Amino acid sequence: ADTENEVVILNEVAVTYQNGANIYVRDNSGSLLIYDFDYQNAGYVNGDRLVGVKGKYKDYNGLPEMVDATLPAAKAGDAIAPRAISVADLATAQLSEYVVLNEVKFTEVFAFTAENRNATVADNAEATASIYNQYKLTASWGTQTPVAIVGTVGAYKGDRQLHYISHDMF
Repeated sequence: ADTENEVVILNEVAVTYQNGANIYVRDNSGSLLIYDFDYQNAGYVNGDRLVGVKGKYKDYNGLPEMVDATLPAAKAGDAIAPRAISVADLATAQLSEYVVLNEVKFTEVFAFTAENRNATVADNAEATASIYNQYKLTASWGTQTPVAIVGTVGAYKGDRQLHYISHDMF
């Protein structure tokens, strides 16, 4: 990947999620994190379309991202649903992809705060996945009720984890 020169994505990309300087986009070829404080208040929403995204490639601890971005004005589009994956699929899911883990249970009663940011979920086969509160959101849950967890695929020390966005009870 080119880390010195500006890269231009000519085709349309769809915004899947924005939280501050983290802007996640996807097109038919995959997903990408655009990380740029200049756009932290841009107000992009799921489904917004961007054409002509420019920036530089950076590898941040194994997570590819675009930095020093120039982003065009967004055009409204249809919302993008997260792709449903299994706990086992998380280990090989594309980084920065917008996904949902369905019918998983948290392994302990817990509350996400700015300080408490790591959790584990298990599926019915008892496979587990790491959940990380990348965006410092507030949430709490018990262990008995299955949930659907929406997030973006991240990595820590080479292992995939789900960066928590939200959860819904089944």
